[in-house]
Amino acid sequence: MKPFILKSTEFNHEKMEVIAHTDCGDFRFPVLPPRDDQKHGYETGFENGRYVIRTKDYEKLKSGDYSKEEEIKLFHEVCHYDKRVILPFHSYSLFIKAEI
Repeated sequence: MKPFILKSTEFNHEKMEVIAHTDCGDFRFPVLPPRDDQKHGYETGFENGRYVIRTKDYEKLKSGDYSKEEEIKLFHEVCHYDKRVILPFHSYSLFIKAEI
């Protein structure tokens, strides 16, 4: 299996979802509040047949008052999707180039 190659990512704080544009199509990942027993700032997994991202930064992200650091952490979580890793280096290099 070849890995997904991430072309770009975007975050919609109103819909609370990350959209990953890849060479294998677009994927949408819901961003949800953390579990009560969540240990890490960002955790991912399958829930009800969908891959979701749970984060302790949920309220900050939902309000739109987040930094590039939170955005990069969020985008990194899509790299754990499936057993094929979405190549993060390509994504980060494009993201950083766009910001310079």
